[in-house]
Formats: sequence, structure tokens, C-alpha cells
Amino acid sequence: MDLVRAATAAGVTTITLDSPANRNALSTPLMTQLLDALTAAQADPAVRVVVLSHTGPVFCSGADLKETAEARAAGRVPAELLADVLAALWEYPKPVVARVAGPARAGGIGLIGAADLAVCTREATFAFTEVRLGVIPAVISATVLPRLSARAAAELYLTGDTFDGIRAAQVGLVTAAVPAAELDETVNRYAQSLVRGAPTALAAAKELLRHPPTGPIRTQLAELTGLEPNPTPAAAPATTANIASNKPAPSTANTNPVAAATNAQPALSTSTGAKAANAANSVQSAVNTAVSSVTTRVRSAISSVTAPVRAGVTSLTTPVRTALTGGSKPVTAAVSKPTTPAAVTSTPTVKPAAGHGKKH
Repeated sequence: MDLVRAATAAGVTTITLDSPANRNALSTPLMTQLLDALTAAQADPAVRVVVLSHTGPVFCSGADLKETAEARAAGRVPAELLADVLAALWEYPKPVVARVAGPARAGGIGLIGAADLAVCTREATFAFTEVRLGVIPAVISATVLPRLSARAAAELYLTGDTFDGIRAAQVGLVTAAVPAAELDETVNRYAQSLVRGAPTALAAAKELLRHPPTGPIRTQLAELTGLEPNPTPAAAPATTANIASNKPAPSTANTNPVAAATNAQPALSTSTGAKAANAANSVQSAVNTAVSSVTTRVRSAISSVTAPVRAGVTSLTTPVRTALTGGSKPVTAAVSKPTTPAAVTSTPTVKPAAGHGKKH
């Protein structure tokens, strides 16, 4: 039985969850077919963009409850395959757009979070109801939490309250919330914009979004400079030939304003350019040396301050972790009787000022 359908047109593959009888629940057969459809679309060079859609009034209700109960009874982890699906969407090299025309819960929200772009109707509803059932939204957090602001995540995760499409757009769960009559038009507009991008550039941009550079600014710039491709013309609207060749359509226009401006400038003489370069290198070398020296001293000072604090935090959290992982102490006892941190074990002695503290 086909629970997932796929159709491709003009560089866009629409993968549709087609199990409305159980509200497109994430059963093992459905998730297996979804992974197969994603694999096929990834392997097809004619496919530039994937749209994840659904039939019926519900986008996805989450895990198949019958399968979940059977898995737990057999001692299996029911969310194993869901993790594979979310990882496949999150790491997918081609842009994924979620089309959400109805409610989503649990794993369904995880699918939305894993998509690069998501468009829902204003009437669509969402909720993290796990806490009301005595569980937590663990697996889906890998794709959902990066989308939400910290305050919104705390509110929605802890209350379990239902929220609509407009709020979903405000907190970052979806890209846009539109009237139901405009849903398909909006999804198609995004898809057509994405089709114009070069496939390799889109894949690299997705990787950059998933793993932004960290560390000192010069380290980030060096890393990003290594990712900078040679300037290429912007891709023209896709045609059948361009899609089949997996390359953006050529353009004769000069689309690199920096290069155009540079070409229009008069060239410096060799001697003048060499002197300017040497002077710049000398200044830069001096700045780098000074920055390195200051940075080393600052890090040393920070380390001396934070070491005792970290030791104190460790001594406070160790009993709690032991209790949570099966230790003999109850959690409440561990929390109520923390070990005194080494950083604050001694109390400074305050000597009375001269002329005070004497009996008269």
C-alpha cells in the first residue's frame, strides 16, 4: 500500500504523505516509504527542490500510537526510525519546503523543523503536548529547538498549549503563515525561487546554515574565505535543458559589482603597489602580535577566575547526576544537601577596626 506519493515537474519533486485515515501518522511503512522517496529525489539530477506535502485535513499527527505501544512491549525504542527521517531531511543537500495545510503534532512538528522553509495556513494548529502525557519532546527537539527562540521554546514546551499558524511564524517554527487560499501559490513561489539557484551552491549554503563558523573573527573569516567560490553569473530561470544538466542557466551580464568596480579602477604602478603592500603587511603583523599578547593574558586571567567556579559547580551537580542515573540518594536529598564548593569553603575573617569591639 502506497502511503507516500512522489511527483516531479519543472525541477520540483512533491512528496506527499498519503495516509489520511490515521492522520498521516508516522508508522514504520510510511517513514520507510518517505525515506525511499527522499533518496530517489536526491539521486535524480533533474530534481532541484523537494516539497513535503500531505493529503487530508491533518499534516501529520506524530507517531503511530499502536506501533509505539507494540514497540515498547517488545523492548524496542519506537523513535529510532523517526530519528533517521529527521536526520535525512535536516542533512538533505537539496532545499526542502514543507507545505502545511492542517494541524501538526509531535513528530509532525519535527518534520516541519527539519525543512529549510515551511509555509502553513493561518488556521493550522501546533502543540507540544508531550508533557501532559508524562513524556518529553525529545527526538524532535534536534530539529525544532534550532528554529525557536529560547523564550518561546520554554513557553511552548512547558505549557503544552495549542498555538496557530500566525504564532508559529512569529516564533520561527514556520517561514510564513498565509490564508488557506494562498498556500499553494506561496509554496510555488518559494519553489521557483529555489530552482533558480545552482545546486552545488545551494548545498554549500545549507551546510553553512547548519554549521556556522565559530571562534575568533579572524578564524571565522579564514574558514569562510576557503568556502568562497569563484564568482559565477546568477542562475537564470530554469529550463528543461538546464535542469537536466544540473547547472544554472548562463547569463552574459556582469553580476559581480565588486569585480566590475575593480576592473573600472586605474591600475597602480608596480613600485607604488609593492610599497603599499609592504606597509600594510608590517602594520598588520604588529597588530596581530599585540592582539595575540593581549588575548593570551586575558584567557589566563579568565582561567584563574573560572577554575574554582567550575569546581564548585561540579561538586554541586555530581550528587544530582548520580541520583538521576540510579544512585542511592533521592534527587530531593541530593538537591537539598549540596556539597560545599571548594571555591567557597573558607570564610574570610573580618578584623574589627581599631577602637571597636572592646568592652567598656
